[in-house]
Amino acid sequence: MEQEWSRGLRAVLYILGLLWLFAGVAVVADIFMSAIESITSQKRRVLDPKTGKSVTYKVWNDTVANLTLMALGSSAPEILLSVIEILSNNFYAGDLGPSTIVGSAAFNLFCISAVCVVSIPNGEIRMIKDTNVYMVTAFFSVFAYLWIFLIVSGNTPDVIDIWEGIVTFLFFPLLTGLAFAADKGYLSSVQKRELSSHDRVIDKADLSKEELASLELRLRKQHGMELSDEEVARLIGKETAEPKSKAAYRVAATRALLGGKRVKTGGSADNLQDSKKSMSSVVPEQGGLGSCPDDSPAPSCFVAFSAKNYAVMESVGNMLLPVRRTGDLSVPMQVDYKCRDGQAKAGEDFDAVEGTLKFEAGQEELKIAIKIINDTACEDDEDFFVELSNPRGIGQDASVVALGSLSTARVLIVDDDIPGILFFEQEVVEVQEESSNKKMRVTVKRKDGSNGVITC
Repeated sequence: MEQEWSRGLRAVLYILGLLWLFAGVAVVADIFMSAIESITSQKRRVLDPKTGKSVTYKVWNDTVANLTLMALGSSAPEILLSVIEILSNNFYAGDLGPSTIVGSAAFNLFCISAVCVVSIPNGEIRMIKDTNVYMVTAFFSVFAYLWIFLIVSGNTPDVIDIWEGIVTFLFFPLLTGLAFAADKGYLSSVQKRELSSHDRVIDKADLSKEELASLELRLRKQHGMELSDEEVARLIGKETAEPKSKAAYRVAATRALLGGKRVKTGGSADNLQDSKKSMSSVVPEQGGLGSCPDDSPAPSCFVAFSAKNYAVMESVGNMLLPVRRTGDLSVPMQVDYKCRDGQAKAGEDFDAVEGTLKFEAGQEELKIAIKIINDTACEDDEDFFVELSNPRGIGQDASVVALGSLSTARVLIVDDDIPGILFFEQEVVEVQEESSNKKMRVTVKRKDGSNGVITC
């Protein structure tokens, strides 16, 4: 019956059947990889002899996990296919087994490497973090093909001797051992490490209050001192988040292709969008210089600030606030501006200014000069606002110009009179229990600044 069907119809049905089988294999591999991910993600608490603190370390080294269980899980279908075929053929190679394994390895070596190179956006770079491990694995990747050619076509053509199989198998623990040694720094001039930083899991629970304060200060300097506490907490969460393993990304890709439940990864689009939203009040919002209601004539020129938020150090002296216009720049125009108090007060933290900016024909940008008053008092960061109003054309109808969407700018004055960070000189102090009351002195120190009087 089937032979009577047209060749094209049978080809389509066969392809659909193969895809269905591939999907089934992928589902089984998904379960296997999830189990491996659970095994390799195990952690344990270890007492650090240098600091006396308990820190979290991975039970499995990342390099060893990738070369053993991760590789076994990702290559399980090819390995099972080869084993089934070799056993069913009385240890004679068939058309699928060896070819599948060699083809998969060649695909990983050439195609995956090519995709990783081509997918890098123009103007960006990517670097290999640990070149020692990379050199070991790169050597064995190329050497494997030479070894297969030697034992299949060189020594005993088309026959694999027992000693050749044993040596081939021993190359695997040799690769794993050398890669582990390279990861630990034993194969380079770098001093050996008792506990590799690769195995350390930076957990918020492991950080002392002093370390958390230092991390918060670094993140604020990097992303902006005007960050809110919620945004700093999110950044600390991302900073201390454990990177996902190869198994997690493979499971996520399989479920995405088959319409299964999504696996959230550290670099997912959802998290990226959340990060953008959390930073939207800090990072200057470019563009968005104007819009117009549908029921009013469309202005030909808009004027607005270049960004929604600005941050300056208290010791900056004078700051320049840029005001830009877009659209028909041939129209001369003017716009009024004035300062409005926020947490910062005029006369105490800044000199309030107001006036009119006059744009000549073809002029795109003007700047408002504002003096920031510096003092030595330790205080919180404070803000004030600058508003644009009453845009009007010069010598033409006022309807040809309008305010853009960024008609109000927030200026944050960052206090540079750093009071410092308080910390205990000793994190853990041991005392002997006695029958009578006893006073103990605990030393509190301050670092990263010492301006002003602080209490705790």
